[in-house]
Amino acid sequence: MKRDGVGLDGDYGDEENNDYGDGVGVGVDGDNGDGVDTDKSHVKVDKLLRGVPFQKDGNEIKFSVGQTFANKEVCNNKEAKIKWIASKFDSTVKSNPSINVKVLCDLLLDKFNVSVNLKRLYGVKHRVLMKIRSDHARSFKYPWQYAYTLNQTNPGAAIHMRVQKPLSTFHILFLSFKAHKLGFLEGCRPFIGLDGCHLKGHYGGILLSAMALDANSGMFPLAVCICEKKTKQKGLIKALSKHFPNTSKRFCVRHIYANFRGSYCGDSFKKLFWKASRSINVYVFKAALNDIVIRCDHVPNNMIKAFNSLFGTHRSQTYLRDQEYEIMGQDGTFAMKLRQYNCRCGSWQISGIPCPHAMAVISHNYGKEALRDMVPRYVHQCLTKSAYMQIYMGMIHPVPNQKMWPEIKADEVLPPPFQVQPGRPMMQRKRESGEKGK
Repeated sequence: MKRDGVGLDGDYGDEENNDYGDGVGVGVDGDNGDGVDTDKSHVKVDKLLRGVPFQKDGNEIKFSVGQTFANKEVCNNKEAKIKWIASKFDSTVKSNPSINVKVLCDLLLDKFNVSVNLKRLYGVKHRVLMKIRSDHARSFKYPWQYAYTLNQTNPGAAIHMRVQKPLSTFHILFLSFKAHKLGFLEGCRPFIGLDGCHLKGHYGGILLSAMALDANSGMFPLAVCICEKKTKQKGLIKALSKHFPNTSKRFCVRHIYANFRGSYCGDSFKKLFWKASRSINVYVFKAALNDIVIRCDHVPNNMIKAFNSLFGTHRSQTYLRDQEYEIMGQDGTFAMKLRQYNCRCGSWQISGIPCPHAMAVISHNYGKEALRDMVPRYVHQCLTKSAYMQIYMGMIHPVPNQKMWPEIKADEVLPPPFQVQPGRPMMQRKRESGEKGK
């Protein structure tokens, strides 16, 4: 007798024609198909019921549950080998190579309910890291092909690579696109920043970069260079003096302040230091330095303020011809040449945007109603919308897939020799005294 895929008296129903695939088999008062006799108190269910309502046929069958079983057991299976665990946490270790093995242990227990000893997890981490290192070593086989393909797809790009003989080990790779050079010449501010950072891969190295500022004060890359290492010698200053003798040099204020803080600590000196570093003219700079030296409150502008208060609203007076003005205000007295975009306060020359003194002169000459239309005429060209569009006019063409790179007859480039540094590896740079960490 058959009904809805439930077989009685040893019949398991028609599994090919029922609506729920495997169905369920219940044997009552007979053979269940496995040669095991069953009765009303012995019911064997060997397949899962998948959402199909159970229907009773014939005599009433009673099911009773003796106890509830909660599987809270942790598997300490020795078959959880290093290879299997590494395949599950490959991306986790790649994204965070310094991850603690105890964290891996917690993740393994949380996701798979499997617990292994820490020694095996150290092996898992080592296996993934060795795979990453092999990928790094394999990447050194293609720099000649990459340089050639890049030169073909981006004409005008500067690509230079150097190896060390006799083993042809990697030494330097320099890259600068033509679009970056044209963008800098077309509209970037005449300022270039140079710096380097350590690479944290297996073979280390230094990434040197040259950056500029676009019309919106955003970073604009000019060139990058990957080299094996750098020395403690201050060769950068000599190189700049040799190749760019007529340019002014600036040093990173953070490093200067780190040296300054060793002798002058405290918030008051910190405020005076940054006031001097952000000064726009020699007068403000010397005033801030004077406060640092004498270590007392000093306002050298009190007499000027008292004298200026006698003038009331007469703040702008013409004293020379050819649009030269003398501006007197609360911050002092400054001479300004409107046609030359020059104010002695220094703010206009540094920012390229008319300072408040220039605003007063423009308003005096053209009226307050025309101020909105006239001020953009006195803004530096590199800060205009047209200059910004011209900066990003260049195009960096994409490089085809690595499989399509041509074969280059050249010596195979080997990775630089790996040098094991003494002690534990450093993941962050050393902080200066008093410097806050990330």
